[in-house]
Amino acid sequence: MRTFEFTLNYHLREVSLSMDDIDDRLFESGCDDALVAHSGTGLISLDFTRRAQNAWRAVFSAMHSIERALPAASLVEVKPDYVGVSDIADYFNVSRQYVQKLIVSGKLDYPPITNVGNTSVYHLFPVLDALKATISSSISDELEELAAIAMKVNIKRVNKPITSSLVKVAMPRTV
Repeated sequence: MRTFEFTLNYHLREVSLSMDDIDDRLFESGCDDALVAHSGTGLISLDFTRRAQNAWRAVFSAMHSIERALPAASLVEVKPDYVGVSDIADYFNVSRQYVQKLIVSGKLDYPPITNVGNTSVYHLFPVLDALKATISSSISDELEELAAIAMKVNIKRVNKPITSSLVKVAMPRTV
């Protein structure tokens, strides 16, 4: 078993539940390995540290537990996925300026998924893949696996709100 750290963000349609009721339901459904943050506007963020055979099983089992506890909840985002230059610098333990230099020089040859003003947003998995040979840094296998699963689920979610039953399309063939 390996340990995976990831975040699942959900929107609650049933906001009549108290924060304590939400926390109790999540705990009872198997989310005892998550730290829950409430926005007060129907958004919850669950930071998991989950042990599983692989990233897909970790993320899928967490989603399944959340959907059992809060059936009306809809997935907003799986993290780690969307990153900016500062995030990339943090993952590789380098400066933002160094990452900018890699982008300008073409060594990060992966287009951003969006630009907001001067800020570019990337999917983490292809960035890890593109830069791990360029920057000598120890990126864990767990982070790479999580980033790949998060990207697949988020891309699928953009097209249609998904539940754990629809996440099977992101499941690797080896699971």
